[in-house]
Amino acid sequence: MGGAEKTNVFTRYALALFGEVPWRAVPVMPVELMLMPKWFPANMWRFSYWSRTVIAPLLILAAQKPKAINPTNTHIPELFLTPPEDIRDWQQNPTGRWTGKMFLQLDKILRVVEPYFPKKTRQKAIAKAEAFFTERLNGEDGLGAIFPAMANSVMAMEALGYPKDHPALVTAKKSIKLLVTEENDETFVQPCLSPIWDTSLSAHALLEAGEAPMGESAKGACDWLASKQILDVKGDWAAKAPDLRPGGWAFQYNNDHYPDVDDTAVVAMALHRTQNPAYKEAIDRAEEWIIGMQSTNGGWGAFDIDNDDHYLNHIPFADHGALLDPPTEDVSARCLSFLGQLGMICRIPPSSAA
Repeated sequence: MGGAEKTNVFTRYALALFGEVPWRAVPVMPVELMLMPKWFPANMWRFSYWSRTVIAPLLILAAQKPKAINPTNTHIPELFLTPPEDIRDWQQNPTGRWTGKMFLQLDKILRVVEPYFPKKTRQKAIAKAEAFFTERLNGEDGLGAIFPAMANSVMAMEALGYPKDHPALVTAKKSIKLLVTEENDETFVQPCLSPIWDTSLSAHALLEAGEAPMGESAKGACDWLASKQILDVKGDWAAKAPDLRPGGWAFQYNNDHYPDVDDTAVVAMALHRTQNPAYKEAIDRAEEWIIGMQSTNGGWGAFDIDNDDHYLNHIPFADHGALLDPPTEDVSARCLSFLGQLGMICRIPPSSAA
């Protein structure tokens, strides 16, 4: 596959932190990106939720370039086909298009001028990045409730000099440990937890198998799901829908800033199938939120409206192929399934657009 030098951007950032590759091995991502207004072609709000939560603390690490602790002094030169210090062309065009070539040239320019950015501006940007991720730390469920963001948040806090006993740092570390699973002679880290998704699908399975809607298992699942609806937090999605009331569900146990229409549609369909009047308000709020989250082209992205600035897929940082959250067929289909189950497909404009 080409050795460790062919790893993607996120892996190369980790390697740079441990000194296994030089910092020129990663694309230039100035922390000043945090200061860009929403109209600017490249700003945090044009990225997907998972990219935002990963990138905000990563920008601090890229700005400060701390050296990771390596108590056993372990190194991995044998994984490189070419010694890292001998590689000159680390950055690649992720799409092969002319737009990618343009962004490669921009990367070279930024690499030259970034050291001359004003120090006051840099400190302001670092403070804004810190504020962004600390406001969303999400307790023991962690930043974005996904491992890469959680790990970056811990490293960023340590790079910023948080004391070891700082409550935010202690809690963030605990959130990571909760994803670590040990089985016999192996240990692995889950990328995230999925109780809302799993429970909603299980509820559908129970109802499909013939369990009575008010049966103990189905009702227990639906009652728990109803209790997890996010009704009082306007998350990042509200940047493009400030007047929309919350009403969605997240994927994980708790992730109030980041509900998604996918989980929301599946949960609300399960609640609706029971015909239990106790769930009517929850279903109504879900319907309102899903309709309000429809993108301009008629489809639905999972977490955001119109998160489809595809030119950003050409930047060197986007080689992982998941920088954006555009409307997709599967997510849109589940939203339509929910609206169809409510009998609304022919009665409201949004579904005809999809």
